[in-house]
Amino acid sequence: MYAAELKKVFEVQRKISDIHPILKRTYPIVVVKGDELWIFEPEESKQTYKLAKTAKSKTPLPEGIRAAFPVEEYDYKMACVVSDDVFESLRGYALIFHEFVHCYQFECCELELKKSLEVFLEEQAKGNYSWELNYPFPYEKGEFQRAYAEFLSALERGDAEGVKKSRRELREHLTKKEYEYMVWQEWKEGLARFIENRILRRLGLPENHYGLEKPWDRTLFYEGGARFIEFLTGGSPTDLRGLFKSMMEF
Repeated sequence: MYAAELKKVFEVQRKISDIHPILKRTYPIVVVKGDELWIFEPEESKQTYKLAKTAKSKTPLPEGIRAAFPVEEYDYKMACVVSDDVFESLRGYALIFHEFVHCYQFECCELELKKSLEVFLEEQAKGNYSWELNYPFPYEKGEFQRAYAEFLSALERGDAEGVKKSRRELREHLTKKEYEYMVWQEWKEGLARFIENRILRRLGLPENHYGLEKPWDRTLFYEGGARFIEFLTGGSPTDLRGLFKSMMEF
């Protein structure tokens, strides 16, 4: 099952692998069908995937899932987790590679960087393992909205002093943990969005700039982070630890 669809992952990869070194790797893909998990492993030498195992999901997963996380039923190995409708469009394949970016981040340095964050340590101590999804960030706070809007505007202008000024204001108006949460999302999701949009451009598809519409939520940082990464790196973010440090300290 899904042999042709999964083989296409490698076909798309050949078209995009020069965009960024991360894209030269493939990762396991878990296809969610109701409460069943179909777990496929890449065979890069054969440019295909093989079925490694099937399992019953121990926790409910949302319909239309697009995610990357260590899968309990797969010995907590990192994988791209999707529903099978992802294979219905070329844009869906771009999203698979978006999730592969998260697999690489996890493999590279994610836990190391998280351990430097007070917000991570505090939420873990509370047992809030979904903190990246549900942290109570003050998106509606007027001072935050004004400062982040100016940050986006300065990025669009290419105004380095304006970017620095808006980042200082964000530090002033947010608590330390709120600021850490913002930068974490800008780094983690911003990098994936940054690379996803370059994939979409290569494939002749419209870019994804979702997240700027109000009311704001964490997807704001996907777009803000992607634009910040473009500003900081000129389009070639390869040192992920250094990138995180730059985003935190700029």
